[in-house]
Amino acid sequence: LPTLEGGGSIACALDQSNQMVYYNVGKDLYRYDIQTKTFEKYAVGNPFNGNYPRMELKDDTLYISNGTTLYTVDIKTNEVLNTYQIEGFINNSSGGDIAFGTDGVLYLACFSGLYKFTSFSDDKAYIIRVSAENFPHKLTSMAIDRQNRIFVGTSDSNSKLIEMSTADGSFEIVKEYDFTINDLTAWKCEQAELNPDDNDG
Repeated sequence: LPTLEGGGSIACALDQSNQMVYYNVGKDLYRYDIQTKTFEKYAVGNPFNGNYPRMELKDDTLYISNGTTLYTVDIKTNEVLNTYQIEGFINNSSGGDIAFGTDGVLYLACFSGLYKFTSFSDDKAYIIRVSAENFPHKLTSMAIDRQNRIFVGTSDSNSKLIEMSTADGSFEIVKEYDFTINDLTAWKCEQAELNPDDNDG
């Protein structure tokens, strides 16, 4: 994407079917139209009255989380639909991000490990830890590809891109960058769509 209008962001969410990227700047939500390459300030204010720390989009609903709280927000109206207290963290609920897997499961990766949501009640969202222990890296971002592989970024000035298993949270560093990764998203497609002139590539 080009340089973001409005300033820096720590969270984004992709609406792939409509080719829109939503991202936060402070208290505001911006939208980037991939087809027209235009920006707009889409909504003002959010449930935290500040940065959107973790953000994901599914079925016109934004999932926004910070610490032990999860909100669902109508993307069309910016109205809060539900507020949940997340139950099940071990040791630490800081940092990280949320993303839906191809299996429809909502995952959360943070400083204390990889979790998945198991159920929602009126005001509670229950998670279980998938990974065996805390991560040795502080995570800032998360995306899941079409093969249900998790990719996370770290908060270092030279951020690491880490591939992680949804089965047990095992991971390996796949690349290191000379900048900080604040957030990731995944455009799910076939290889041929990325290389239209090289279907074998």
